Amino acid sequence: LHRILCPGGTLVFSYSNLRNPGRIARFILGKVPNPFAATKDEYLPDLFGHSPGMMRTLINQTGFVLKEQYATCILDHTIDAFPFLLPLINPPLIVERTLGALEIAPAIFVVARKR
Repeated sequence: LHRILCPGGTLVFSYSNLRNPGRIARFILGKVPNPFAATKDEYLPDLFGHSPGMMRTLINQTGFVLKEQYATCILDHTIDAFPFLLPLINPPLIVERTLGALEIAPAIFVVARKR
C-alpha cells in the first residue's frame, strides 16, 4: 500500500483490537494475556487481534502518520439481540471518536496519511 499511495495519500483500515472491554475483563480474571502490551494474539488461524501500541508502531514504521481513530462494534451484540433498542443506544460519532482516542473498543477504524 505504501508503494501505490502518493505522498499525502490516505489509508483507511480497521483492526481487531486487543484492548476491548471484554478482553480487559478476562485479563483481570487471569484468562488472557495483557491487552495493554504492544503485541498481537491469534484468535483463530486466520484472525488476529492487535494492540493499539503495535498498530501505532507499524503505522509509523511503514511511513504513515496516524490522523484519526474511530471505535467500532460498540453494543453490536445488544443491538443484534434487541433491534428495537437501536434508537435508544445508537452510539453517536462523539462516543466512537472518544473510545477510538482511548483505544478501547472491539475494533478500531484508522485513518492514516502517507508521509
